[in-house]
Amino acid sequence: MSFDERGEYQLVCFRRLDDEFDKVEKFYRAKVQEVMKEADLLNKQMDALIAFTIKVENPHEIFDRKVEMTRLASDIAASAAALSASTPSRARSSSRFLFSRLLN
Repeated sequence: MSFDERGEYQLVCFRRLDDEFDKVEKFYRAKVQEVMKEADLLNKQMDALIAFTIKVENPHEIFDRKVEMTRLASDIAASAAALSASTPSRARSSSRFLFSRLLN
């Protein structure tokens, strides 16, 4: 096999690898889109559940949106901090890298 034939063979091989990589990337981009849509839907459902819970807990009280939102924000921050503390740092950094790579 001559030098030119090997170069052509390598070029064909890398083109095929690139095509396969593009398929994998397209697949995972679609999966990320699905997850983002699902997360948006879950956020809307959670907002509705929170509003319903507040209404059930305080049926005759006037709803002070600012106070309730502040309380909810602190609860969310505490939950996020607890999740972050319980997640290994390698998992957090690798997932951030993967998601940033997929979204770019």
